[in-house]
Amino acid sequence: MLLLMIPPLAFAGRPSKNWSLYSSVETRSSLETFDQARNVLEMSLELMPAYKFQNNSKVRAYLAASKELQGSREQSLSNAFIGHTQKLFNMNSDTSVSSDIRGYIPLNEDSIKDESLKTRIYLGLSTNSNLAIPYIESSSLTLKISGYRNIHEFETSRSGSVNTQYSLSEYLGLNLQLTKDLSFSTYVTNSQYFSYYNNRKPDVFEAGQSISYAITQDIEMSLGHTLGGKTFKDDGVTNNIEFFNSKESTIYTSLSINF
Repeated sequence: MLLLMIPPLAFAGRPSKNWSLYSSVETRSSLETFDQARNVLEMSLELMPAYKFQNNSKVRAYLAASKELQGSREQSLSNAFIGHTQKLFNMNSDTSVSSDIRGYIPLNEDSIKDESLKTRIYLGLSTNSNLAIPYIESSSLTLKISGYRNIHEFETSRSGSVNTQYSLSEYLGLNLQLTKDLSFSTYVTNSQYFSYYNNRKPDVFEAGQSISYAITQDIEMSLGHTLGGKTFKDDGVTNNIEFFNSKESTIYTSLSINF
């Protein structure tokens, strides 16, 4: 296994208590041996500025860029978004309900040139529940249902496949604050995709785990693992969800800073 190192970064001070900027540098690698063509070694940078209002709502923007560190060494941008999150109400003293609305700006070359994506509208509804677990400082369980609608110039991509028009996803995540500075999180998602002409594409899952250490209040380092693929096998019935696969799993290290 390769030990992935993240370069040090320098950031300016926090401009105001309402404004914030989340930034993260991440390095990813597949678990396969490095002399195989399907191995992935990639570094990415994420930026998310946000403004928090007094009514428990927040406006934020998101942009990410990535670069392959071997092979073709391609670099790319993600599709950016501008969004609004709002805490709607408390179901009880331990559970809250929030909304998430986003509008996407296509910046990814494949999305623009191959899929002719014009924009994407995203809606999400989530519940967050505080749990009481013995010997754990604090813990929370998050359940989120979300969906998006793509708007394309053409219904068919340049490569000949029918573009995805709608998607629906279910997310379940657990966060454990083990100590003041050490935390563990795990999640699993399942997504359904529907192309134009109402054809359903194969469901896709993703699962991940990470352990994080807070160096300071605003600086955190993480080591994690993700795995994704088709939710069902080719028969469409047999469960194909895995939490680890030596050929498909990806490990990552990240350094995130809030200021």
